[in-house]
This record gives sequence, structure tokens and C-alpha cells, in this order.
Amino acid sequence: MDSVPSRLNAYEKSDFEGQELANIMDVEAFQSMMNDLYAVTKISFAIKDLKGNVLASAGWQDICTKFHRVNPQSFWNCLETDIQLTQGVARGEFRAFKCKNNMWDIVTPIIIGERHVGNLFSGQFFFDDEVVDRQVFVEQAEKYGFDKDAYLAALDRVPRWNRAVVMNLMHFYAKLSEMISKISYINLKLTKALSDQKLVEAQLRESHHDLLHAQEVAKTGSWRLNLQNNELTWSDETYKIFGLKKGTPLHYETFLGLVHPEDRETVDKAWKAALRGEIYDLEHRILAQGETRWVHEKAELEFDQNGLLIGGFGTVQDITEHKLNEQKLRRLNRALRAISNSNQVLMRATDEAAFLQQGCRIIVEDCGYTLVWIGFALDDEAKSVKPMAYAGFDQGYIDALKVTWADTERGQGPTGRAIRTGQPQICADMRTDPNFAIWRPLAVARGYSSCIALPLMSEGKAFGAINIYSRELNPFSDDEVKLLAELASDFSHGIMLLRMKAAAKHAEEAWRLSEERFSKAFNQSPVALSISRLSDGRFVDVNQTFLDLLEYNREEVIGCTAPELNVFANPHAQKEFFEIFSKEKSVRNVEVTFRTKSGKLIPTIVSVEKISINNQDHIITTFVDITRRKLAEGQLAKAKHEWEQTFDALPDMIAIMDKKHRILRVNKAMADRLGVKAEQCIGMPCFRCVHGTDVPPEVCPHSQTVADGKEHTVKLFDARLGDIAITTTPIRGDDGKPFASVHVVRNLKK
Repeated sequence: MDSVPSRLNAYEKSDFEGQELANIMDVEAFQSMMNDLYAVTKISFAIKDLKGNVLASAGWQDICTKFHRVNPQSFWNCLETDIQLTQGVARGEFRAFKCKNNMWDIVTPIIIGERHVGNLFSGQFFFDDEVVDRQVFVEQAEKYGFDKDAYLAALDRVPRWNRAVVMNLMHFYAKLSEMISKISYINLKLTKALSDQKLVEAQLRESHHDLLHAQEVAKTGSWRLNLQNNELTWSDETYKIFGLKKGTPLHYETFLGLVHPEDRETVDKAWKAALRGEIYDLEHRILAQGETRWVHEKAELEFDQNGLLIGGFGTVQDITEHKLNEQKLRRLNRALRAISNSNQVLMRATDEAAFLQQGCRIIVEDCGYTLVWIGFALDDEAKSVKPMAYAGFDQGYIDALKVTWADTERGQGPTGRAIRTGQPQICADMRTDPNFAIWRPLAVARGYSSCIALPLMSEGKAFGAINIYSRELNPFSDDEVKLLAELASDFSHGIMLLRMKAAAKHAEEAWRLSEERFSKAFNQSPVALSISRLSDGRFVDVNQTFLDLLEYNREEVIGCTAPELNVFANPHAQKEFFEIFSKEKSVRNVEVTFRTKSGKLIPTIVSVEKISINNQDHIITTFVDITRRKLAEGQLAKAKHEWEQTFDALPDMIAIMDKKHRILRVNKAMADRLGVKAEQCIGMPCFRCVHGTDVPPEVCPHSQTVADGKEHTVKLFDARLGDIAITTTPIRGDDGKPFASVHVVRNLKK
């Protein structure tokens, strides 16, 4: 094969004259590669053009970036050194040189054809066998006005390299420079001759083995398909991702057999569509040695001059960790939403059975689980667990369970153990858990894979359990278990509160029938309760939960009024509260902040009902502590604030737009660049706000994203913004359909 210089010389000089290195090399790709290489080697790199512009860099030392290149005089030393260091170095050669600021540097030229267009630098180091004259740097600190301690600390962080390592590094730089020359030549050739595109692609594929280490770091493999013999050729990383031994015979059927059964039809349809010329770009699951992984695949198929398919090339990236983090965050958000919604239902609920049914439905709909059922522990001889409510995919499963909380075979499942122990119990894999064997056929037939049972507690004892089923194996993270346990606790309090409300509603009759029964229920309730005379507002009875909540003893409360105890944190709220009660004769679910004896403020939900005791009007008041709910709301508000700060801190110009091109939000960088306030952009068409036009540009990536639901990037010149790259990424709803996009504008000159 002809060398790159000999082929380049075949072009007329006019094809290459005046081209800058930044225009003919993929700066972003090399920046990404240098970042990855620096993360592994901790060796600094920089690519500069002949004007001294830094096109890509990684890992520059603090002593250079924070000191030498900040002071004008020491910076001039850097420039003089760069000029002296790069003069007279031939193609494929390198030079090591001690700069005028007494640091070692290495350079090798980047030559395309016969033209010297730039240099590849490394350096800012000392040899490990040389003695660094610290006094020289003390004098430099004094000469240039540096903070001596900070400057010497930066000196101590300068790496020491072995001379043999430096020699190997020099050879690597020469090869890397040659590779940059080749790839830059290919970029130039792509812009000059589309008819030669196949040659460039072949050359890139032949050079791809030099970047295999980058594939491993990025967890991205590549593959080549030869349709003439129906064979696949995979890179080492692709074998690793799919869990196959290198050299395993490959065919399309081999690949399809590794795709998760639930995704196999989708992948096959996408591939067949690609054979008809459509884009192949999708995410799906695979089974690698029994482990489920997520991959992102892209492919470009190749056709001959007659339009017949001759092969294809593609990439596969392991995105399992990203997907798991997405799923974890989604579950946590859904659990928080379920907690909030269940509390809303509790505030409106009047019937326990309806509350249980609504609670099951909320967990299924908000958290996305397959089946949820609530069972109460009976005190019968068999210690049965009676199903009280359910939601989701059942098909007779619950009726066939016959679960018990006794320490017998039917009590070893998660439900029985949760009720006996009072602790959450998880079955991570129903197919293998021996304690679930008796129910395994029922579960497998309905597609259940795992479950968690959360005890419903009252007075330190479990009176039932919430049972949550999933089609996924072991989906319950520690954080999610904590949130689900909090949800179960809220359910327990809600059930007790509803029972207390029912008791309060029939208080007069219950009092006549059994004063002892009412007193026991009143005093043992987990909800704070008080009874006071309507005539003067003085407390005649309070339960222990009330005393614990407000930090008083019984003698301090009985006979006093709420104003005398100063329990209302806001006197105005106290006045409004009693005005509402005087008009309505009942108050339901009003948020009131109370002050404890020690002065601590506690947010509560308060309900008041009028009752008759011994033919005298009284009021019974329930207080539900919502401190935890307020804390969760505060944490959500904090997370929202932190997201907004991060959004506005990003240097790229970012907007979020709906499907009709209307701007929903912009970050500070976008607003500043457009010279307007962020709120002025809201609701405006993006093309009018960003480009100053009445219609979208012809190559609008947002229009493409709205049409096909995929990410798109275009590069263009905008009269207001200059040379820019615009990337739009779809935002999908819970139904998986895009409803908006993230619109990122990057200035290519920066």
C-alpha cells in the first residue's frame, strides 16, 4: 500500500495550501483519546499548530498552567522554548529539551505530506535519576513573583520519569504523530473526494487495532459483517462484552442467539430495516454467560454501485452500569412519588378497605411493580395471613398462596418471616430461593422473579405485610428498601389513623358501650389524640403519643388550654384554626405547626371532630407528625436547586424545547450569549430566539429528533453565534416516547 505522503503528493497543491491543522484533524476525537490515555498513564500531552494554538491537551502540570504560563515573562520563556524545541526536527524524529523554566519537554512534528503543520508535545517532568536544584526554583519564584510555598508544592507534584520510559514515550510520540498525520490526511481527503470514501474507511479500519486499548477503557467494541459468507468478525472488547471466548465462530444467528429473548424480535426487525437502508442505532439487552447486560449498538452498512449490500461495520458499547444507575434513580423517584401520593390518599381517606386498595394501586402505578398485595396476620389457630387488597397482574395467584405467619413450611416465605420478625424480607430470585419453593410454580407461571415483604407495625408488633412483586431479579437496592420501609410505616400509621377516625366517629356510642375499650384504643394509638371541652377549650384527656410529641407530662396538660400551653407556633394560625372550627364544626387535614415544651417546632396534619361525652360537647383532635414528609420535600427541593445550579454552571449553551420548538428552559450560558434573561426565552420558538429567524434552519437537529426520537448533531455557521455544533437529545416520558429534547450549542472556535 502506498504511504500517506506519496498519496498526498498526488493532490494538487491547491487542495492543501492554506489548510490549518484544526480544520483537517478531528480535534474532539483526539482530545477524548488523550483524556483516556492520560487517565491510564498520567503523562501529559498537547497538540499545537504552528501558531502556538493548543488544539488538544491533557494532564498539564499545575507548575506550568498556574505559574509559568500565567506570568508574562515566564510565559515568554515557554514560547521561546517551543520555537527552539520544534525547529529542525524531521518526520518520525523527536527531541527532548530542557525549557527556559528548567522543565523537560519532548516534541515530535506533525507533518502532512511535506508540510509541517503542528507539533505533539509532552513534558513538564524530571528524570528520576537527576537531582532537581530546588534553589533554582526558589529563585524563579522570587523573580516572577510566585507564591513560593504554592510554587514549590506544585514543583513537588511534577512527575519523575525513568529515562527508558522517556525513550519509549518518544518512540510512541513519533508513532502517534504519524497516526495523527494519517488520520488528518484522511479527514482532508474526505472533504475533497467522496469517490475515494471507501479507501478512507478501509484505511481507518486497518488502523483501528492501534486503538483497541481505548475500546477496553470505553467498554466499546467493534464488529465487521461479511454478508457474502454470513460471518461476523468481532474485536476483542466485543467478545468480552458478549461473554464469549475469543475466536468463537460467529454468524448473525450466533449474535441473535445472545440477544435477550424479550428484545430479540425488536433487534431482528431493526437489523432487517437496516438492510433496506434505514439507520441501525438502538439499545437492547443481551445474555452474557447468564448475566443480563445492556448494550448500545450502531452500524453503517455498505452497498456496491448497484445498491447491493456487501457488508457492514458497527460498534457495541456496554451501558449496563449506566442503565442500572438510571433504573435505580427511577425507582427511588417513583418510591418518593408513591410516598407522597399515599399520604395524599391518607388525608382524603375515610374507609380502610378503600385506602388499602388505593395504596396497592399507587405502588403498582408509581413504582412500576408487577403485583402488590396487603395481608393481615390473623390470630387463628393456623396463624393465617388474610389478603385484604391487591393491584397488578394476579391471575388467581393470591387465592392460591395460603400463606401463614407460623414457623411452618408455609410460613418460611417473605410474608411470614416479615410478620414474625418485624423486618423487611427479600426473595431476590424465586427460581432458586429454597424458602420460596412451595410457591415457585405459581410465580414462574406468571412471570414473577423476585419480591419484598414489608411488615405493617403497630406498638412494636407486625399486624400484616405489604408484598411487592417484580419481574426483575433482585431489583431492590438498599436505598429503595429504606424508602419502601418508610412507605410501609406510613401505611401502618394510615391504617391506625383510619381506625381511630372510625372510633372517633362512633365515640359517643363506643363510650356508652365500653369506656375501657375506647380508653385503650385512645391511649395506645400511634396517632397523637386529645379531647377537650368545647365550652372552654380545656384538655380533659390526651394519649401518650400526644405527650411524647409535645414533650409534656399528663399533669402539665390536663385542665389547661392550648393557648395557655403556647403550643401553636403561629398565634395567627391558632386564631384562624378556631375560626374555621367555629363555622364548620369540624376541621380535616389542616397543616399546623406546633411548639413543644422545649421550643422545638413540629409540622403536623390536624383534624378536629365534635363529639358528645356524658351529654356534654367535646372536641377530639388528631395530630399526625409530618416531619419526615417535610424532610423528604426539602430534600427534593434541594436536589432541584442543585440540578439548576449545575445546569446554569455548564459552559455550553443549553436549552430544553418541546416538540413544537418552544423553549421550556435555557441555562445561563445560553441566556448570556443571546443577551437576554433566561425567563425571556420561555415559550419562544427556538429558531427565533437562537437564530433570529421565523422558521427552523434547513438542517435543524431538533426537527430530526422530534421525527425519529434519536440524537442528532449538525455543524453550521450562525450569524449571531459563529461556527457552532448543535446536538439534540430526546427526553422521553414514562411511555418511552419523546416529548422534548435537550438542545446543546457548542462554539467550535472555543
